[in-house]
Amino acid sequence: MFWSLVLVAVMVGVVCYRWQRRRLYQIYKELSNSAKHYPIIGHTYLMRNSDANNGAVWFKAVGRLAIENGGITSFWMANKLYIMVADPETSEVILKSCMEKGFVTQFIRTVIGNGSIFAAVDIWRPRRKILAPVFSMKNLNEFVKVFNRQSMIMADTLEPMAGGADISVWRYFNTYTFDSVCETTLGIDLNSQKDPNHSFLIAFDFVSQEIAKRMVSPWMHPEFIYRMLPRYKKFVFHRKIIHNFVDEVIQIKLKQLSTFQKGDNKPSGTTLVDGVSV
Repeated sequence: MFWSLVLVAVMVGVVCYRWQRRRLYQIYKELSNSAKHYPIIGHTYLMRNSDANNGAVWFKAVGRLAIENGGITSFWMANKLYIMVADPETSEVILKSCMEKGFVTQFIRTVIGNGSIFAAVDIWRPRRKILAPVFSMKNLNEFVKVFNRQSMIMADTLEPMAGGADISVWRYFNTYTFDSVCETTLGIDLNSQKDPNHSFLIAFDFVSQEIAKRMVSPWMHPEFIYRMLPRYKKFVFHRKIIHNFVDEVIQIKLKQLSTFQKGDNKPSGTTLVDGVSV
């Protein structure tokens, strides 16, 4: 009798669970693809040819499914349904209408908190209004000067390799982006293109890859499990380097602002930090 009641309770629970998620199942049915879907694990078996250090394999596999399906498809990571979009026009519609962030963006918040576009809508929207004046045409024209100077440095770095064997340009574009972003937002010259071993650059690269790995690894999604893994200590170590670096820059900017309030050395207002402080 007892086990019969347990069985009935389980069956009722399963029915209620599926009923509450019926909209998700309908979306998957409409956006299904050629890849086989298994109970419980969903499409995570597609990771079998990748490893913990190459999460890009997973994105490429699902991206191909989206292209084969007309530019959009859906897939299951365990019990969570995700939509993969490979069509720019469809992406534009989605990005303009869906402001709430997905579950996996919480992993990015473990590094930047509620900063940037990854914050909740009620936090991000008013901040966007505050930042809007910083991106005036005048300031953007100043940013172009930075982009031009940094791109020339990248071109000079790549020039000796022209006509040679195939190379990966990831590191070069990565350091170029870092230098450009740091100068336009923080007003500092990171100079990572000439010094790729900069501690901040190494830490940011590690943290970015770690977050990407966690996103495509459902078994690392639960916070209590991730904190027990050896890789979590490495993540915290590199995250601290990033936070310390940003804190130092903020302190420098606060001192500059204090000087400005005394009537000297007015900030240019052309960087993100200067624009907000002014």
